[in-house]
Formats: sequence, structure tokens, C-alpha cells
Amino acid sequence: MTAMADMRIRQAVVEDAAASTLLRYRLRAEKGHAVESEEAFIARTTPWIAERLERACDTGVNHAKKKLRGAPPRP
Repeated sequence: MTAMADMRIRQAVVEDAAASTLLRYRLRAEKGHAVESEEAFIARTTPWIAERLERACDTGVNHAKKKLRGAPPRP
């Protein structure tokens, strides 16, 4: 396990979309809210997250939270 002192927090970038999608799926599955397979969720949601991260990076840090609001389309 990584010690807290070794952790670094940074703004997500487009390249983080796949990892972010996987974390989002695992959180949903852990809470019993997954309604589709992990593979289907990742295929559907990764482009959605990547698009929002790209827009957030283009508009700057101050607008990142606004651009990430919302939910991916439902299956």
C-alpha cells in the first residue's frame, strides 16, 4: 500500500480517461449500481469521460468541475 506521503494529487487529463472509467465502474459495482458488464460500461463511458476531460483541459483548471458534471448516457 502507498503511504499518504507518497501520493500526489493532480488534475486529470485525457490520458486518464480509461483509468477514471474503470474506477467509476468499480465504485458503481461495489455499491450494487452496475447494470451492465464492466466491458460494456468501459466501452460506452471512456469516450464520454475523455471528451469531458479534453474540454476541461482546454478551458483551464477553473472550469474543470463544470465540464465534468453530468452522467454518461445510460445503456
